[in-house]
Amino acid sequence: MRQLLLPFLFSGIAWALSLSQVPAQPLAGRHVYEFMNLSPSARTSYLGGTQIAVRDADLGFGYQNPSVLNRAMHNTLAVNHSFHLAGINHGYAAYARHFDKLDATFQGGIQYISYGEFEHTDEFFQRLGTFKASEVAINLGGAKAIYDRLSVGANLRLATSRFETYTSVGMAVDVAATYFDTAGNFTAALVFRHIGFQFSPYWEEGERERLPFEIQIGISKRLKYLPFRFRVISTNLQRWNLLYDDPNRDADHRRILGEQTHDNRPF
Repeated sequence: MRQLLLPFLFSGIAWALSLSQVPAQPLAGRHVYEFMNLSPSARTSYLGGTQIAVRDADLGFGYQNPSVLNRAMHNTLAVNHSFHLAGINHGYAAYARHFDKLDATFQGGIQYISYGEFEHTDEFFQRLGTFKASEVAINLGGAKAIYDRLSVGANLRLATSRFETYTSVGMAVDVAATYFDTAGNFTAALVFRHIGFQFSPYWEEGERERLPFEIQIGISKRLKYLPFRFRVISTNLQRWNLLYDDPNRDADHRRILGEQTHDNRPF
């Protein structure tokens, strides 16, 4: 009975958090420490950038879903580095260890991104030198199987960001649960990502910004006699209305109808 109650409990928490996040800001470009959403491994990138419903020996999956950490990851090391355009570099490195006495698996890792070197100029475009911009997040996590087919886990993340002389520090927590049926090759997961806050804004008078909080649910099913796995991942469940409010929509409509703008000039 308790195994059946836990999924409903997590669903209730997800519903409550989603209601509290409805008036939140738009999805992209509105949060601090967005680099924490970057893919931690090549395999995750290949699978679309988000993979929470696979539980095997791949330590990279533990970054996005800590509840998939398991004894198969004992003494494993994961290292990933990506080269982007314009001299941007991003990477993630982690190590995991299983403790038999606790029957739990723990991980520690670091995620980083360097945006390269920029020219420092004044308002008259006089070159004053150069500066760099980078962000780093230290990740500590663990998971434990509380039933035969159900495990829970959490990640604690300390993020630092520096752009020229502007710096910021924040903390985020991931909480997750995973149901896994090894005989049926079926996995289901629920993840609450980046629950936290910004300790210090980039400047003294600045306001604290939102972290990229997100609720994700995923399922995957591997075929028994074929090397294929089907998966469905639902993201941004904390925000039900994903419609984009286009500020140019009304103007485009008036152009079609031949109407005039507010300053009485025809289009």
